[in-house]
Amino acid sequence: MGAYGPSGKHTGTSSADRRAILGRWRDDISSLAELPNVVAKQSGFGMPVLGAGARSHDELRDAAAPLISHLQAAFGPERTFWSSNYPIDKPNVALPQTISILREVLGNQFDQARMLGDNARRAYRMTPN
Repeated sequence: MGAYGPSGKHTGTSSADRRAILGRWRDDISSLAELPNVVAKQSGFGMPVLGAGARSHDELRDAAAPLISHLQAAFGPERTFWSSNYPIDKPNVALPQTISILREVLGNQFDQARMLGDNARRAYRMTPN
């Protein structure tokens, strides 16, 4: 089981395994977030290894919401940004849909300037055009 459902042999074989894997992921993310020089990308919502497949927008959003919410809570709006995960996600989610899912899950916490540019430019030490 992947985070979203059936997947590879190393992602859990039961819902209890899946809960344990997600619990470890949350703990690991929280530990990484304690390091001030670490940033996180909000991406990969359609990854096959998570068990993503042919799902409606709402189903995919609801499956990804706990991951998105925890990452955002751990790192905060100053240290997260959107990133495409193409071509890996392409079979399961359209590129604009990934941004829409973030907007819906994060609500008023979605800061477009930070999420879609400013934070990535700072993390990658890029200058604006």
